[in-house]
Amino acid sequence: MKCLNEAGEVLERKFRGSFYRIYEGSENDAVKLAELLIKNFQRFQDMSNYEGKEVYFYKRAQLNSKMISDILVSFGRNPLKRLSSLTAFADYKIPQILRSIKVLKYSKSLAEKVDNFQLITSQSKDEVEIRAATVRAVELIRERLSRKFPEVTPSHIDGMLWNLAQKLDRDKMPYHRTYTIAY
Repeated sequence: MKCLNEAGEVLERKFRGSFYRIYEGSENDAVKLAELLIKNFQRFQDMSNYEGKEVYFYKRAQLNSKMISDILVSFGRNPLKRLSSLTAFADYKIPQILRSIKVLKYSKSLAEKVDNFQLITSQSKDEVEIRAATVRAVELIRERLSRKFPEVTPSHIDGMLWNLAQKLDRDKMPYHRTYTIAY
């Protein structure tokens, strides 16, 4: 409810009640659209502190840009510019599939927590490491694939992996459990 109230208040106060005005302000640019959300909506400010350094994920802001771009394309319009600048959308399903195909390997203690459905605290070292490793792994996959498919983006790979992850048996290959609104 807090998220919805904040969104309505900000949309009304800064954008005359219309999300379309945010889109217009982005100049059809995926990065600018994500930045507008991050700047104006507290709930899109997805960052963590890791050993004294801020780590920025911005999962929902970036995913919003990708989804808006997909909608534009579905209506015969041009996609947003700079989609290739977006990272993977660090959540819980992508590390699950990356782990199942042995791209990610958890430490024994982390694997035991995840496999036993233990809660991983939001903003904890374990959670930040899972999310950061996910973004890095997808970027490494993109680098390798781009040799043959130069147009591939992290969001393409994320989408493919997310779809594959829907078929996993979550009891045999669990995803990490974290209470968060970041993803």
